[in-house]
Amino acid sequence: ILSLLLVATANFLSHNCESFVNQPNGKKSNQIERRRCSKMSGTTNEFWIYNTATKTKERFERDKRTPLKFYSCGPTVYDHAHIGNFRAFLTYDVLKRWLTYLDYEVEHICNITDVDDKIIDRMVRDEISLKDLTDKYTNLFMEDLNALNIIPAKIYPRATDHIDEIVKMIRILIEKNSAYESNGSVYFRVSASSNYGNLAKLDIEGLKEGAREGENM
Repeated sequence: ILSLLLVATANFLSHNCESFVNQPNGKKSNQIERRRCSKMSGTTNEFWIYNTATKTKERFERDKRTPLKFYSCGPTVYDHAHIGNFRAFLTYDVLKRWLTYLDYEVEHICNITDVDDKIIDRMVRDEISLKDLTDKYTNLFMEDLNALNIIPAKIYPRATDHIDEIVKMIRILIEKNSAYESNGSVYFRVSASSNYGNLAKLDIEGLKEGAREGENM
């Protein structure tokens, strides 16, 4: 139900509140369209967002003369994305549409995770190359975004295009004793950051060493 509501909201903004972006008659027409949209939707030209750090809603205000950088986590491309996945992407889309409506120039980056354990397992199971597997599901993901009328991100960087930078970052963390190697993998040393877990309100003392999200699921 939530996903359907998000689709409806995205489509409303797309058809009723987004046309000012492509208005051919200049800024005056944009302002007229914006007022018309505000009257239709009962909204004001303000944006309030929940700040996880302070646990409060805060009015969002930034200098509109510089692009607003917006990063969102993208899919791991080893299978079809499901409706639960697209709840997140629809949420990003509604947020981006509203920021655009408020005259922000949004530079949206959404990563594509095209190498991880699940992908490697699927390669072995299906006897398929990394490129063929991840290209297939990346293309299907893009088709689904289009079907849901989701505005594409400006850039979709792939993890495999930045392996050198990732390795360099990991080496720096190890050198600073902020990460450690165990059984062929490298892990972040949570004790190296005094602020680790603050946003999620994690009980650091209660964390299990070596435990992994979803390992028992």
